[in-house]
Amino acid sequence: MFKMKRTPVHINRLLLLGCAYLIFLLPLTLARIPNCEFHDTVNITGSLRYNNGSYLHDGVIIPPKLIGEYDYEVLYDGLELTVGKHVRGCICKLKPCVKLCCRPKQIKKENLRECEIDAKTELELSPYVNITFNNGTEQSIHVLEEFYVQHGIPCYDAYKLTPDSEEDDEWKLFENGTLMRLFDNALMTKRDYCLTPHEVNGVYLLTPMNCPNYEEQSNNHFANNLAMLISIPFLVLTIFVYVFIPKLRNLHGKCLICYLFSLTVGYSVLVTNNYFSKQYNDFTCSFVGFMAYFFFIAAFLWLSVISFDLWHNFRGTSCNVNRYMQNKRFVIYSLYAWGIAGILTFATIQGQLSSIDNHIKPGIGDEYCWLKTDDWSAMIYFYGPIMLLILFNVIMFILTATKIYQVKRDLERIVARENDQRCLRSEKENFGLFLRLFIVMGITWMLEVMSYLVGSDNTWSIFFYVPDFCNAAQGIIIFVLFVLKKKVKKLIKKRILHNEKSTYASNSSSTQSECAPEEISLQNFAKDGKNSNLE
Repeated sequence: MFKMKRTPVHINRLLLLGCAYLIFLLPLTLARIPNCEFHDTVNITGSLRYNNGSYLHDGVIIPPKLIGEYDYEVLYDGLELTVGKHVRGCICKLKPCVKLCCRPKQIKKENLRECEIDAKTELELSPYVNITFNNGTEQSIHVLEEFYVQHGIPCYDAYKLTPDSEEDDEWKLFENGTLMRLFDNALMTKRDYCLTPHEVNGVYLLTPMNCPNYEEQSNNHFANNLAMLISIPFLVLTIFVYVFIPKLRNLHGKCLICYLFSLTVGYSVLVTNNYFSKQYNDFTCSFVGFMAYFFFIAAFLWLSVISFDLWHNFRGTSCNVNRYMQNKRFVIYSLYAWGIAGILTFATIQGQLSSIDNHIKPGIGDEYCWLKTDDWSAMIYFYGPIMLLILFNVIMFILTATKIYQVKRDLERIVARENDQRCLRSEKENFGLFLRLFIVMGITWMLEVMSYLVGSDNTWSIFFYVPDFCNAAQGIIIFVLFVLKKKVKKLIKKRILHNEKSTYASNSSSTQSECAPEEISLQNFAKDGKNSNLE
């Protein structure tokens, strides 16, 4: 019978040690480190490893119980980014840690989570930072000696806190590595900030680089962005219909086209800004912000033009206004709407570039490519003018409704001409359409102002989600109001079938004695009977 040779004792011991490692130490290495936040760990791949499973990393011995294997890294606000598997050690459990964005003589690349060599390496980097201890005292500490230094950038669009130039950028760094941003008392762990060199009087001082507040990336904001994105094609279709149909290109139609054009450009810029602002440089960010501001203000000004023109038409003989007078009025309206929008935009730009207090600066191009809404500056530059224009529209519509009642009552007292009746019905229908437009835009924007006053952190803000969504979806609502009407669809069908020419010619023959076709382009909508009411 074959006899097996006895295994030497030292080999048995090695086998037992190997089994013990596989049973006890390897699972610890392959698992996340218990009771240790990711931002307290450091990548120790390639560091010296001892037989007992400990690692020597930058002069600190990390025991096996503080070692684990990870296939991700945690970014700002808890976002996990998948990376290759690597070994990490919970070094901040052994020594206080502080986090630098980049290694010495490096700076953060613009709009990237990467670093590059700084061309100004001759400048001195001061390693001293004021640290607030648990007992409340503060002391300037050499952080590169007293703390273990981690490296990493929390987000792509991180920005510096520079209290030397911005008083709102004051901050405190505590001995446990937590940073407090004083203007909103936000506490940030090393996950959410890093220290970076900042030049002050020819010397580099360490200052925090933190991430913007991403409150707008909520589900509600995502839904609003999607609604605006869907609204834009409907706005373009509505503009096309009013340009395509000659009978809709009257003075009201031209003003509506300008309003829709302003709204379309404003929404397009705002949606583009929401999705691509991280790729903008400072100039582009400011440019698109002021561009959106200009067209949104212009949209409200054109709505005020429409409400004024409706009131003006009921003051007298609007049906006798010839094409020359209509064109003249449109030029005046254009100078008013585009001119006032330009003046307000110029004043906002000057406010941003001036040396006034930061609390009353518009903030376009600072942290965001739109107005800041965490103080009263948005009320000064945007919501305040909007509220005044909405109030003006309310007054104009009340006066117009009163005038409609008076004109209708006067016509009933006399034997009214058919021409006057048609003009009244046409203008009443115009009034009804644009009154609904005002309700859509005016009421929703008033609620938008209330939402701004309440603030996103308030419990009541949830009640403004639906109005905010309706505001973003205005393109769809406007398309339904102004295009998906039975009589407008008939006009489109006639235009497509080339019947519009004969219809327009027959109406034009009575231009000298009746209402100008440009002025009463909607009068055919009222031919269902003498008692036509607002739709």
